[in-house]
Amino acid sequence: MAFNVRTKILCLLFCNLLFLYNVTGPLEYALLTSLLLLQISYGQWKKALVYLLIFLVSLVYADFGNVSLPDGLAILLVGTRRLLPSFMAGGLLLSTTTSYDLVHGLRKWRLPESLLLTLAVCLRFLPMIGQTSRQLHRNLRLRGCFTSPWDYLRYPHRYVSYLIVPLLFTLLAQAEDLTTAVMTKGLSLEKQVSTAYPQRFGALDWSFCLCYLLSSLWVILRFH
Repeated sequence: MAFNVRTKILCLLFCNLLFLYNVTGPLEYALLTSLLLLQISYGQWKKALVYLLIFLVSLVYADFGNVSLPDGLAILLVGTRRLLPSFMAGGLLLSTTTSYDLVHGLRKWRLPESLLLTLAVCLRFLPMIGQTSRQLHRNLRLRGCFTSPWDYLRYPHRYVSYLIVPLLFTLLAQAEDLTTAVMTKGLSLEKQVSTAYPQRFGALDWSFCLCYLLSSLWVILRFH
């Protein structure tokens, strides 16, 4: 069971709305249940179980607030409960959606092509930062430089010249290559483009989006 990418984006926006208005109670439980069902539908059983345990721990602390805990831990539990739906929706969107699906799904909303082109480059560019950084670190260790974590504190100026500067130049070149690649694939065309498969809303997509829309209106009217 696969959901449209726009459904997952609307789910993320709705989670951020609940975070903004600090909504708790039945609506929060219903949203968490829907997110758990979404993750289970994609086969992410372990993640769903971890998120459920985290929420239960924060919920128990909220119900038994008289328990003495360190201030830092108490703030962490409260913040985790508020941010958990947004993290769940964002993680689901990133782990189950390719850059192709995201760009072509957003194109259905008639977003500017310049914005979609920038988004496509960013989605392909961000993973390269970690890959290039790891490769440069391996090259430095092979040459006997920065073999221990203390070397980064002892020689910060060398770290900048040996790693940061080459990393920036390499990433700039890769960004130009990615921009050329996505333009070659037709993402910068102003005319309507064809897709390998249609992206349509199914019955489940309409059901979830309708629930999110009605809940958002209820939250806005309630707090205003």
